[in-house]
Amino acid sequence: MIDLSALAGLLEHHHRLDAYCPHRDQWAEIDLAAMAAVGLGDCRLRLRVTCRDCGAFNSVELRWW
Repeated sequence: MIDLSALAGLLEHHHRLDAYCPHRDQWAEIDLAAMAAVGLGDCRLRLRVTCRDCGAFNSVELRWW
């Protein structure tokens, strides 16, 4: 069974997460490999992320390639 609900599963199956900052009107890719490398691979989706430039809460979108 493929588990795409955790960050490690997304990374393993070549998916990606992008976050959108409404204040800056800009998308950025979330670095799943870096998050897994520091032990966050088991984190489940429903992430709450903030823009590293302005601190605004962002919406997250799953993408696959």
